Amino acid sequence: MRIAFFGACGTGKTTLVTSMDKELNLKPLYNNARNIISGLGIQDVTEIEPTKRALMLESILISRIMKQIDLLDDDFISDRSPLDELMYWELDNDVNFPSLTPVIKKFVYTYLNKFKYDLLVCVPVEFDLSEKEKKEDRLRYVDEHRLLEDAYVKNFFEMEKKELKTCKKIIQVNGSVQDRILLIKQALKELDLLPPITSDNEKFVKQIIKK
Repeated sequence: MRIAFFGACGTGKTTLVTSMDKELNLKPLYNNARNIISGLGIQDVTEIEPTKRALMLESILISRIMKQIDLLDDDFISDRSPLDELMYWELDNDVNFPSLTPVIKKFVYTYLNKFKYDLLVCVPVEFDLSEKEKKEDRLRYVDEHRLLEDAYVKNFFEMEKKELKTCKKIIQVNGSVQDRILLIKQALKELDLLPPITSDNEKFVKQIIKK
């Protein structure tokens, strides 16, 4: 079973992984971007020059794919996917390096077409980051860029629903952590990757889906 999350920064993807990995008996994969960014000597992602930004994203993309390739024979749940790096590339580097965009896009989709996720979970922005989070964490984008990321994810979700290319099933989750977990379990049940949910939760899941 391979599950990955896709969403703007600060939407709760890592929280979902830590809430579900043991219950589903899956290997957790966490975003290692911070280590790579720090290794490149970057302290604020919003203030680096274009060439270094491009190198940063390429390094994170390759590292993420290598980590997932190492687990292809295992079951895993990842708080990010190569689609995240493709998103950041298109939002941040396409203007400066337009000739590289088709190459990176083909690379990401070739990998995901060959090794599809069983379930790809899109997590929309439902709450603002606190001022403290914005000031203390300069290794991720906030405010306007976060909204651009969210729009990109929602557009991808609609396109992927029409023709699945990167996964066997894609869903979008909303609400509390528990709401989201129930929706994910419902999707896994539909893929025959999880036993049927209990009758106590079935009505609750249907209510969430209707929201």
